[in-house]
Amino acid sequence: MSTSEVADAKQLDRTAVVAWRFQVLLRAGYSWDSATRLAVSPEVDLHVAVELRARGCPEATAVRILV
Repeated sequence: MSTSEVADAKQLDRTAVVAWRFQVLLRAGYSWDSATRLAVSPEVDLHVAVELRARGCPEATAVRILV
């Protein structure tokens, strides 16, 4: 496997993870914009993001806490 093929595979993996995180965040009740912002930020703990919304935390407050 060439270096570019490895890089392409890693990028594909990252894209798949971001897409999965985005779907989880949408299901948790985040808007499209907030879900996008949170999904692309690897430092955002997905479990905490989902739990905040499940406990009734307003979206804007949850986003401020997470980023």
